[in-house]
Amino acid sequence: MTLDEIRNKVLQGDSQDVLADFPDSSVDAIVCDPPYGLAQEPDMRDVLKHWLAGDDFENRGSGFMGKLWDSFVPGPNIWRQVFRVLKPGGYVLAFSGTRTFDLMEVSLEIGARFAERDFGVKCARCGYLAWIYGCLTEDAEILTEYGWKRGVEVAEGERVAMWNPETEAIELGSVEEKFLGPFGGELVAFKNDNTDQLLTPNHRVYKRSRIRQVVDGKRKSWFERDWNAVEAQEINRWNPVFVPLAGWHDGDGIGGEEYARLLAWVWTEGGFDHPPSTGVRLYQSSTNQAHVDEISALLAKLVPYAKHYMRARTYKGRPYTEHSWFFTGEMAQRVRADLPDKHPTWGLLWQMTQDEKRAFLDAAMKGDGSSKGDGKSWAFYQKDLADLEWMQALLHCLGMQGRINERKRCVALHDNPVTQFQERHLKAHHRVAYEGQVWCVKVATGAFVARRNGKVFITGNSGFPKSLDIGKAIDKMGNNSDAAKLWEGYGTALKPAHEPISVFAKANEDGTMPSDPAEGKACFLYCSKANADRIVGARHLYWRDGTTRISKDEYTRLKAENEKLPRDQQVSLFHGNSHPTVKPLDVCRWLVGLVAPKGGLVLDPFSGSGSVACGAILEGCDFVAVDLDPFSVEVSEARTHYFQCLGEKGLPESMRKKPKG
Repeated sequence: MTLDEIRNKVLQGDSQDVLADFPDSSVDAIVCDPPYGLAQEPDMRDVLKHWLAGDDFENRGSGFMGKLWDSFVPGPNIWRQVFRVLKPGGYVLAFSGTRTFDLMEVSLEIGARFAERDFGVKCARCGYLAWIYGCLTEDAEILTEYGWKRGVEVAEGERVAMWNPETEAIELGSVEEKFLGPFGGELVAFKNDNTDQLLTPNHRVYKRSRIRQVVDGKRKSWFERDWNAVEAQEINRWNPVFVPLAGWHDGDGIGGEEYARLLAWVWTEGGFDHPPSTGVRLYQSSTNQAHVDEISALLAKLVPYAKHYMRARTYKGRPYTEHSWFFTGEMAQRVRADLPDKHPTWGLLWQMTQDEKRAFLDAAMKGDGSSKGDGKSWAFYQKDLADLEWMQALLHCLGMQGRINERKRCVALHDNPVTQFQERHLKAHHRVAYEGQVWCVKVATGAFVARRNGKVFITGNSGFPKSLDIGKAIDKMGNNSDAAKLWEGYGTALKPAHEPISVFAKANEDGTMPSDPAEGKACFLYCSKANADRIVGARHLYWRDGTTRISKDEYTRLKAENEKLPRDQQVSLFHGNSHPTVKPLDVCRWLVGLVAPKGGLVLDPFSGSGSVACGAILEGCDFVAVDLDPFSVEVSEARTHYFQCLGEKGLPESMRKKPKG
């Protein structure tokens, strides 16, 4: 098989067999998305034993989710052919899953050694890149165990405030993975009076959208009951949508609601005697007699030995009684420990139960809060900004919102754990150009508490939400309560937040290794896992040639007519890209540009929907793609033909710019 015969072709067949006919050292670079081997049968480490023994393991099992295309990690014999056809000095970039990354690496290593033995050239593993699913801007913060912290500075292992989408509970949990890297491009904005979010298009957002449907001949609308995570760019901007801003945190307790109230009164209306004295003082005026009575009752129960002083005073000619209380001893030491220097600690926040938090808030608002009298608007005043931030976090742990006004030194309270984006919010300026660092973390619940421009919100992991509870899912279907009990607590496992990309190089003919293609560039790719890549081009339907647009109605009509005809008489149609593992075009284009010279030949031995081949076209390279599945070949042919027909001038503006890593 000559280069002219394979150049810019999509070939059908098993890669190991097809590549056997390729000339030696015939392709400049290889970028591919091999099967990840996520299957439960056979056990992947069992497969590896056969490979290490030099056997070809043919039993591919049932594959991941019943799909044979992902039933095994490609074996060393395939990689042997891959390295044979690669030119000296060329690179192999191979995606893999987080669970089977080690197997992919070992398989590549063994295949590389085969090539080394046969051709006298070395092949070295250079490291890996990673495709990250979604991120926040560098000015966004995350709520940690010890307060707000810039997300770019948080570290793996730190405990942060996680949010559970099923229960809306907030709990502390460790950062399992941290992602940080540069980004250049457009971000998606969600901004109104209550929140200010700026997210990468593929970042996971929890939402409840309004659904509009015709039921029994009448148009009805309602909001989704459960929170569900979608990419920021996929949220329908023609219908209102709720997003979460708060949750409910329940700690182990600090000793009861009355003690929580006492702490709040001391914080807002009290003071500490200077050391070495251990005394605690409280003050209140008879103009707020209800407050005087509450403090007196609290102290009578908690500190019966507290001293109570009263003094007649006058303010603007009006007489009043100044009340003050003083106590020392064990209770005073306890209060001073929980309010060091008369400031609440983050440990106190996480320790209080829900009821204690509510009691604390109620007393604190009586001390330093105010209301506009409309029953809807409240504010809490405190000079110390750190105290205001603590109060803001308390509110968001009580199913409320808090917005800090630094000029007035107060926190505005809103009794609602969500905010609704109307169409005007969603449509206006929803895309924002951004150049800078982006970050995200992975936590067990699938979401965490973040803040940007002083406004708190709940946001999703970098990647997918937590595993599906199988028992609950069966129970929701209402089919088998016994089965639901049997599977209660079992999940489908956490989804990954990124996909690693192995980087291997074939030595130059003189035995030296090529220069690092990623030197001076990002090692992490922040790019969309978008539905936009599931279409041939733009958001339209096309004839099989990939260039002629047709309407949805026409497509539906032709498809219906096709079903009535024998297969050999059917009109050839193409309706988008329904391949189950589509890689974003921007990611594949960036990778091709990283390792392939202009005009070079790029090989993808596991073509799938053809994203690598399309990326090669956009980078001014030739391609050759191989796939075993006839449908995948059809999809790849249609997509590559579409971009070949468009040419550089016909590309949408968004595709003319090369993506940044």
